[in-house]
Amino acid sequence: MSFPSESATPTAAADRRPALQDQVLDQLQGRPLAGVALTMGLGKTLVGLRDMARQPAGQPLLVAAPTQAILASWSQEAHKFGLPHLLDQV
Repeated sequence: MSFPSESATPTAAADRRPALQDQVLDQLQGRPLAGVALTMGLGKTLVGLRDMARQPAGQPLLVAAPTQAILASWSQEAHKFGLPHLLDQV
């Protein structure tokens, strides 16, 4: 899988964000344990939420976050993208 190069402009990378997120989700499909490393601003939280939404309803989900602030952003993003029901499983 190819990712935006270090020399890519922020705007160019942001323009490819939805396609990149879809590529990452394709790679995560069927993997019970996986990690995602993307450059800041490319949508790691949204990728995580979208992957969580594909899991069976009621299945417990684990979110590992380095700080409480990052964990709080998951709640904000879940509400922003219409996925707050996932928070009950985290």
